[in-house]
Amino acid sequence: YCNNEMPRLNKIVDSYDRRVQIIAVNDVRESVADIKTFRDKYDFSFPLLVDPEASVAELYQITGHPYTFYISRDGVITDKKYGSSIDEEIRKRVEKIGF
Repeated sequence: YCNNEMPRLNKIVDSYDRRVQIIAVNDVRESVADIKTFRDKYDFSFPLLVDPEASVAELYQITGHPYTFYISRDGVITDKKYGSSIDEEIRKRVEKIGF
């Protein structure tokens, strides 16, 4: 899923002149070297964090991948989506929170 979803998310972030931020968290037990290779291949404009203990997944009750949270400027989760999304759906969810 990441090979499909994350490059598209990167383009969408760039289209908003970086007013929209993405923080990606990897908790699927891949090596740090593999994660860096993946990050470098796509040259993401957002951070890709490693969570080897899956504490973020536990905290937010993430049961599968990809899982996207839409968070307002004041830190409130306004929407969430399990599974891949088409670009237009992502844009609508981003615009719904005021971007």
